[in-house]
Amino acid sequence: MGIIAGPRALFKALNLLLTHPSLILRALLPASAALLLSVLLTGVGVSYTDELMGWLSPELTQEGWMGSVLAWLSGLMIALLSFLVTPFLVVLVGLPLCEPLASRAHELMGGAEVEVPFVQSFTSGLTLSLKVAVIALSGGLALLAIGMIPPFTLIAGPFTLLIWAPFWLCFDLCEVVHTRAHLSFAERMRQLRGSLLSTASVGLVAGLLIAPPFFNLLGFPIAVLMGTLHARELELKGT
Repeated sequence: MGIIAGPRALFKALNLLLTHPSLILRALLPASAALLLSVLLTGVGVSYTDELMGWLSPELTQEGWMGSVLAWLSGLMIALLSFLVTPFLVVLVGLPLCEPLASRAHELMGGAEVEVPFVQSFTSGLTLSLKVAVIALSGGLALLAIGMIPPFTLIAGPFTLLIWAPFWLCFDLCEVVHTRAHLSFAERMRQLRGSLLSTASVGLVAGLLIAPPFFNLLGFPIAVLMGTLHARELELKGT
């Protein structure tokens, strides 16, 4: 579905949640974990705005127009880093708790019932989320650094925010379906990379749902359902 895959998955996830109230109960624990972590991360980010401004230019203070510009730039950098980092950290903590939600949704969409012990699923999800977070954040920070070089500014930034970070976020959100299908890391990569625009679109919309504090109390479970729907569609496409 290309770039409209994200909005389409969003509406389908909302419909699934509203038509199957039992999913809401399964969403409460991971949603609460996502809310708590994002509030903490936002508070830490705001508290370091002054330190970032001092690092950018120790000679200038907040007085005068230059200080105001630096304060604005500091806030913008914190916001961009938060948008890049927060979804992955929220998923790192919350996704292992989403196995009951994603598994039930997968079964409602016709997926095979697979008995996976909760401890095994939790450990597997946490390990994969950590791996994905390291890859995505390391690559994203490298791309942002490259984007500070003038010839690459107009390419690296948009690529990081619109393709790189959303792709890896969606990769993470598909974890439960991929685990139930016993797909290796390489097989997951091949499947999602074959639908790159759709995967990035789903990840981008999901990131917007996960990053904002309070809003992600509802947004995180919906993002998980979006990833589950996307993985299920690719699963059917490959059969």
